[in-house]
This record gives sequence, C-alpha cells and structure tokens, in this order.
Amino acid sequence: MYARDEICDAVLKFYRHLLRHPYLGDDALIVPSPQGWSSIDNAAGKDETVVDLLRHLPYLTRNSASSGELLIYPGTSPICYQGREEQQREREYPLPSHCVYLARREDYLGRDLILDTRNGAVTEFASDNVSVSQDEYEALPEAEKWRAHRTVPLTELLEAWTRTYEELGFMVAPNPIGRPATGRFYSRSDDAARAHVNYEGGSELDREQEDTMRREQEHAAKVYNAYIRHGWPDHFDKGRCRAELLELEKAKDADEKRLMDEKNPDAALFD
Repeated sequence: MYARDEICDAVLKFYRHLLRHPYLGDDALIVPSPQGWSSIDNAAGKDETVVDLLRHLPYLTRNSASSGELLIYPGTSPICYQGREEQQREREYPLPSHCVYLARREDYLGRDLILDTRNGAVTEFASDNVSVSQDEYEALPEAEKWRAHRTVPLTELLEAWTRTYEELGFMVAPNPIGRPATGRFYSRSDDAARAHVNYEGGSELDREQEDTMRREQEHAAKVYNAYIRHGWPDHFDKGRCRAELLELEKAKDADEKRLMDEKNPDAALFD
C-alpha cells in the first residue's frame, strides 16, 4: 500500500544512515520544508501522485567540486529531482505515469529502483534478479523488460540495505581521485567462497586473478578494521576513519600502479 509520508520517511532514514559512513559529507543531504520543493511543480508524463511525492522526498546531492557519481549501493546512483528534471532513464525505459525512477544503475553491478505509487512497491531493475525464465525474458520488448524483475515494498528493501551497511556487509571508502564514483565499495560477504577456490596448476591468468582477489580481500579487511578501530557502530568517529581510509586508498592506488608498471615496463614510453 502506498503512503507518501511513509515512503519519504523510509528514504530519509536510509540516507541518514548512509551519512554515518566515512564517504559522504553531511551537506550531501537536502530535506524539503513541509510544503515541499517549490521548484518541482511538474514531471513530464507523470500523474499528480508522483509529482507530489517528488516534491516531498529528501535528496542526496554532489557538491560542486565533485565530478564523480554519488552512489548509495554498488553501481547505483540516487536521482535528485530538485533543481532539475531527470529524464535519462525515462528515455531508455519509459514508465507508466504512476511509476518513477528513484535511482539508476551506473554499471553492471547497479540497479534501477522503480517505485510504483499505486502500491508502494519498488522494482529492482538489475542483471541479477530476473523473475521469469530466460526465454520469457528475451521475448519481452526491450522497454518492457523492467517489469520482469523482483519487486518488494520500498520500506522492506531500504531496511535490508541498511542492515547490510550496519553489519559492514558493505563498506564505503572515499575515492581519492573522485571518479568515476566518489566512493569505493568493499564487501566481506564473499570472502569465504573465494577462500575455497583452488588455482593451483592453473594458467598464468588464473594465478593473476587469484592474486587480485587476495589483494582485494586483504584491502577489504583493512577497511573493516578501520571502521572497527574508530568505533563502529555506536561510537564512530567518522572524520578520523575517513582520514585513515583516504590514506589506505592512496596506498592501494600506488601499489596497483607499481604492479602495472612491473608487468608493462614499456608502458611509460607511450605516456
């Protein structure tokens, strides 16, 4: 069942949790007055319920110095309708007048979040959650494929994402170069599975992949330890953790460049 205030409160609660992490500045969150955003008075092709929702939603915004995408989930950017009209995804996958994009995917890991204001449910339009057979999916017109993906109440989805962040299933470190995204996501959830992969006797490419995954696991452990060392979750010092993570990310970038230079010693000749 759709209730505007319940949707707005769920989004605000989720965004406020994200602000606890050492990647977003507190000024990234903007909240409307009780009367709503006066700049949002229409949305192309949308009904009054959608327009009313957009006028009362909180939004996350990038600061003017940032060139990278702001992410709320791996490969997923929130859409801000305040101050501009967002139509990019609508052109690619048009929605009915009672549906609206709340987030868009930026890469293969991401997901479009499509809210239906008739029932308060959100569709996760992503590559990993098709709800029909492959043959049925391929038979759908491209513009209709979003309908064949998992749908859950928006409040339920955001609560699940919040738990994942709270338990450090996902951790976000600030990106020192600020692009293509302003944050870098790390996960500890697949470490156990990776530990059982045996590359012994494999090709050189297999061994390189093993080394890459091992370095990612080790770095994710360092990020996790930084969170814990700085008091996550109950006594978290966001500023100190952010400073430590920035240094960790810079060191990681330097190590990756060094390894690349060692594997391709002639690359510098073409710079």
